[in-house]
Amino acid sequence: MVPPPIRMPRVILARHGETEWSLSGQHTGRSDIPLTARGESVMLALAPTFVGTDGSKLVDPRHVSHIFCSPRKRSQRTLELMMSHLSKEERDAVVAVETLQECREWDYGAYEGLKTNEIREKHAGWDIWNDGTPNHPSNPDLPGESAQHMSDRVDGVIAKIRVLQKAVIEGHPETTHDENLQSVAFFSRFLT
Repeated sequence: MVPPPIRMPRVILARHGETEWSLSGQHTGRSDIPLTARGESVMLALAPTFVGTDGSKLVDPRHVSHIFCSPRKRSQRTLELMMSHLSKEERDAVVAVETLQECREWDYGAYEGLKTNEIREKHAGWDIWNDGTPNHPSNPDLPGESAQHMSDRVDGVIAKIRVLQKAVIEGHPETTHDENLQSVAFFSRFLT
């Protein structure tokens, strides 16, 4: 008898759906902006094309070992919509979602809600990778963040994933799931 093929662990990253600020080009970090009606309808339409149990989808929820999600409602809602077309039995089989602060969007600080051109009017030549973002001058709930701080957060999430996937790679028999689904906002901006 031929053993089943070994599935290599993989990580799937998903960016949240459209928001008013993503539409307008405003930098959105800690502001808890919801999805637009269009953002919700697009996610509802796309979800069945990439999440399902028929063997033809990118994500089979039966093989997902962990789901990490940003605490922002735009990410939480995107994840909810991605799974909404599944049957009750399929949804019940999905692992619990772990909300991680580390999966949040870049902290834009004083630049929260501004467009890039508005930032450059105040700080000519601004580049987030070199300059980061300053703390908000009057709101301590809006800290800024450097590229190094963001990198450290991403590295922390990657370290968590490596620990989770180590069991799969080492072939522990009790491990049957081999995918991690990340519903996050920051990775797509940080890694591009």
